Amino acid sequence: MTRQLTITHLSTSMGLGGADKQILSLSKELRDRGHAVGIVSIVPGGPMADDARDAGIPTTSLGIERKVTAPFRVHRLREAIGGPDVLHSHMFHANLLGRVLRPVLPTGSLVSTIHNVYESSDAYHRPEAPTSRERLYRLTSRQSDLTTCVCRAAYDRYTDLGIVSPERTEVVYNGVDADEFFPPSDGDRTLRDRHGVDDEFVWLAVGRFFEQKDYPNLVEAVDRLDSNVAVWVVGHGERRERIRELVRRRGLGDRIEFLGVVDDVSEYMRAADGYVLPSRWEGFPIVLLEAQASGLPVVATAVGGVPELVSDGETGFLVPSDDPGALADRLDAVSTMNPEERAAMSAAGRERVTREFSIEAIADRWEAVYRSLVE
Repeated sequence: MTRQLTITHLSTSMGLGGADKQILSLSKELRDRGHAVGIVSIVPGGPMADDARDAGIPTTSLGIERKVTAPFRVHRLREAIGGPDVLHSHMFHANLLGRVLRPVLPTGSLVSTIHNVYESSDAYHRPEAPTSRERLYRLTSRQSDLTTCVCRAAYDRYTDLGIVSPERTEVVYNGVDADEFFPPSDGDRTLRDRHGVDDEFVWLAVGRFFEQKDYPNLVEAVDRLDSNVAVWVVGHGERRERIRELVRRRGLGDRIEFLGVVDDVSEYMRAADGYVLPSRWEGFPIVLLEAQASGLPVVATAVGGVPELVSDGETGFLVPSDDPGALADRLDAVSTMNPEERAAMSAAGRERVTREFSIEAIADRWEAVYRSLVE
C-alpha cells in the first residue's frame, strides 16, 4: 500500500493572490487523496486562509506584520509546521525563511516554489542581473532539496542568471479545479442586467492594481476601440484610484466599470464574453487558467509563462506587452469574430486546460515530486 504523506505548505500570505489560490486548490486535492496537509502563513491570514479552514485544512498564521522579523520566530514556526515529510514553501519570504531555518526545522524534505518570472519590480526593471533578493536565493539554494518554477520562462531566467541550479530545479505548472469554472448558460443574464449590459461584448480583467498588471495599457487600448464593448475590472490595490482617474480623463466611465473585490469570480466569468490580461510580467497566471476553463476566449500579453498556456490563434491571442495598439486590435478581432469561430476558440481553450492543467493532473505531478524526495 502506498504510504500517505504529511505535507505542510509555508506561504508568505494567504490573501487574494494567484499563488495563495494555488496553495489552497492543491491542498484540498492532496487532502482528498488521503494525505495530511496543513498550511502556515507568515503574515496574518486573509480570505484564502478562511477558505482553507472552511475546507477542513489546518491553517495557522505566524501573525508577523513585518516579514523581516520572521527568522526570529523559530519556536513558533517549529510548532506550527510540526514534523512533515515535506515542507513546501511558496514565494520569496517563505522560501527564504524555510531555507535559512532549514537546519533547525523538523522536516524531512524542503521544496521551494518560485511563482513569478520576476518576484519584484526591481527584477523586472533590471532583468539582466540578479537583484539583492535573488542573490539571497542563490546563497541559500542548497538548503532546498528542490526548487520549482511555475513556468519554463521562470526556469530559464533563474537558471541562466545562476540563481538556481538546473540539476536541483524543475518546472511544475499551476493547475485549476475546472469543475468550479464552466462555460456560461445562454439563459443566465442576472449579472449583465445588474450592471446595465445589453448587447455589449463584455471583457473581464481580474488582478491587483499595481505595476505588474499594467491597467493603463488596457485603458489606452479600450480608448482606441470603436466596437461596442464593456470592460469589468475586478480587484484592489494601491494604484486603483490612479487608474480610475485615467479612465475619467479619457471619458471611458461608461465603458470601464471597477467592481472591487468580488466574492465569486467564477460568476463574473460566466457572465463575461472574453478575458483580457494586459500585464507587463507574469508567472503562470491562475486567472488565465480559470478564464479558459470558463470557456472565455482570451487576449493576453505574451509575457512570462503566458505563451506556455495560450496557443496564439487557437485558444486565444497573444500581443506584445506595453503595446495598446496591438492589444486594441486583438480585442476588436475577438469581439467582432463570428460566433462559431469564437465558440471554437473557447472550446479549444477549455479542452487544453482540463487536459493539461487540471488540479488533478498537477497534483499527480506534485505527488511524484514529493515521493521522489521522501522515498
